[in-house]
Amino acid sequence: MRAFDQYVVFALITIFFTVAIATSAASDELSNDVDGQETVSVVQDEILQDLPSEKIATESAHVAGKQDTDRPVNGSKTEEDPNKLDNLFETGVESYLNDDWQGCIDDFHKALNSYKMHKKTVADCRRQCRAEVNDVEPIFPYDIEDMHFFERKVRETLCLMKCKKIVRNKDNDRQLPVHVERKYIERKAYEFLHICYYKTKRYQDAANAIFTFLTIHPTDNQTLRNMQFYIDLPEVVQEDIVDLESDPFQAMYKDGVIAYYEENYPEVIEQLENSLKAYMKAEEDCRLYCEGPFDQGWLPDFTMSIANHFAFGLKCKRSCSYALNKLNGEQRHDLLISHYHYLQYAYFKIGKFKEACAAVESFLLFIPTDETVLRNKRYFMELPEVKEEYFKPREEAESYFKRQEYELRILLYIQEQFNSAKN
Repeated sequence: MRAFDQYVVFALITIFFTVAIATSAASDELSNDVDGQETVSVVQDEILQDLPSEKIATESAHVAGKQDTDRPVNGSKTEEDPNKLDNLFETGVESYLNDDWQGCIDDFHKALNSYKMHKKTVADCRRQCRAEVNDVEPIFPYDIEDMHFFERKVRETLCLMKCKKIVRNKDNDRQLPVHVERKYIERKAYEFLHICYYKTKRYQDAANAIFTFLTIHPTDNQTLRNMQFYIDLPEVVQEDIVDLESDPFQAMYKDGVIAYYEENYPEVIEQLENSLKAYMKAEEDCRLYCEGPFDQGWLPDFTMSIANHFAFGLKCKRSCSYALNKLNGEQRHDLLISHYHYLQYAYFKIGKFKEACAAVESFLLFIPTDETVLRNKRYFMELPEVKEEYFKPREEAESYFKRQEYELRILLYIQEQFNSAKN
């Protein structure tokens, strides 16, 4: 049997930066190279805060206070229903302006939780109705003029109407206005929350809040200075700072990577298999949420209306994988794919060769020229326990890859053909 060099890249994943130490050693086993992540730099300075709506000026050596604004402050909450998502954010801002620090914390948490519940309800209804419709036989057995597709959409619409009626939440009956949705997507609440936490002497929570904002705005100099200020506080434990909006799969992924470098391979498999399932669920939720209304700005005919709405939703869905492929605020183009890299080696180490071969083939779907994994595949093929039919991509990987490839080709076709049609 041919000998293979084992190259180990030791990735120490921390809250703010990742240190990669490359080592190599001769071995009769296969390669298990895994790239580390780049570092996130921070700038030390006093804590400053410049919010988009209210300008904040420094009121002490470290903490910013508030500057007078044209907005009236009368000590009362908004008169509109605070349970509506489009008012909850402004309720938190008003508490902030009134120096009601605990109210600020409570109000923004209510807004953030309501937004999460809104998205979950929308995605759950759409998932449930799609599954329900797929299990129903069509009214007529022959698919004439794509009638089966339209029948499913009619059934799906009726199901969604019933689902929304059961939820009985006005905010879940419609898509949020773009300017409201943007506040939540860009995590604007955490710009206020870190100050409110600081004012109540909850310094660890303040650090978590500013880090949560930083992961979406990694190059914002003022946020970087604020982050460094909190890191320097004796009351803040740097290792305990977390992204409060991180998806559950990220914690599983980190635990799996840690187990990998501790050579605890059963734990690697458990954590990364769970992480994969959680990732797929998170991307599905994101894609379902993309299927909302679309203001086309004009009145196209039937076919154009369908095509425009489809293209609009597809562009949104394609952004989901980009948004999820992050770790500690760092963009990772290979986060999903790296699951299979870790898994192929972990399964090999516990003697599950069929699972190892499937993980290898799954990885090669996405990066077919990766020399490390190709070398591992050649090594596996020489093992007497391994059969040729073991080299079959996992079902979820193959479905994901084919969907991504088809969607990309459609978008390229739309871009090329419609640009040509305009000229």
